[in-house]
Amino acid sequence: MMKFTNFLISTLIFFCGTFAYSQETDLYDENGKLKIDNAYKVDKNVLIFIKNLEKIALPSVYESINYPKLAYENGIEGMVIAKIIISRGDLSIYCKIESACDPSLGKAVEKAFYDNSLILYKALKTNEKIEFYVPFEFKVRKSIFMEELNKNKLIKIEKSYLERPKKLL
Repeated sequence: MMKFTNFLISTLIFFCGTFAYSQETDLYDENGKLKIDNAYKVDKNVLIFIKNLEKIALPSVYESINYPKLAYENGIEGMVIAKIIISRGDLSIYCKIESACDPSLGKAVEKAFYDNSLILYKALKTNEKIEFYVPFEFKVRKSIFMEELNKNKLIKIEKSYLERPKKLL
């Protein structure tokens, strides 16, 4: 009976440990690689904290990002990947833009992180310093963009290059 109990306990510990370290989040796979770009990787032990940040803090960051006006007006869109380092122990947050299609988009992401730093601190459930990457995709909604462009009387659209040329009969 004692051997069977020990077997059950060791099996339970094994499976609980496996589940604790093979976490998959919305942004990362179970190996700690960023799903949108596998070049960026984090330590597997950090995934459990990232999962909590994704649920509590990152929605606030995403909502507070303002599309830079000049980038929007020029139709600039693309991906920004930010490296975030948070430490509750010494109350520090650092945001470094790893890749950005336009510097103004990167600055908008940095501002959103620093504006929401208190929410990030509260959501982090450890005093250890953690590092992770967060992707942001900026897209101009073409219908709204064209509507706003048409409101401006100084700009005249002669031809749309997005349409296919019509066949001549």
